[in-house]
Amino acid sequence: MEEVFRKQILENKGMIQVDWRIPLEMESIWRDAVLYLGEPKEILQFMISSFKERRRTGRILKVDFEKVKSSDSRKRIRVYGSDYWEAMGYAHERNVSTSSFLSSHLRMEWILSSGFRSIRKENPELKKETEKNGEKFLPWDAA
Repeated sequence: MEEVFRKQILENKGMIQVDWRIPLEMESIWRDAVLYLGEPKEILQFMISSFKERRRTGRILKVDFEKVKSSDSRKRIRVYGSDYWEAMGYAHERNVSTSSFLSSHLRMEWILSSGFRSIRKENPELKKETEKNGEKFLPWDAA
C-alpha cells in the first residue's frame, strides 16, 4: 500500500487530493483566501510558513479549535503532500483534526491580515473573471 501511495505522489509531482472541511460561517473567508492567496496548495503553503514563523518567534496566539462537523462544507483540494503531512503533525500536537487546525488557523490569519489584504495583491485575472461570471466561476469549491 505504501508503495502505491509513493508511486501516486511521484506521478502527481508531489500533489495529493484531500478533503478539508470548512464550517459554514467560514465560506467567505475561504473565498477571500482563494482571491488573495491563490490555489489551495498556495493557501496551505502560506499557512504552514506563517505558522512556522509564528512558532519560531513565539507569537502563536491562543486559539480555540472548533470541532468540524460532518455537515460542514467539504473542499476536495489538491495540495503538496509534504505540506499536508506537516499540517497533520501540527494538528496532532494540539489533539485536533487537521481540518479543525487548518480552519482555525485560516480564520486567525484572515483576522490578523485584515481579510488577507495585507498579504498579497489580488489575482487580477481571477478577480476580473469572477466579476464577469459571478460566484459560479470560483474554482476549488470556493463558492
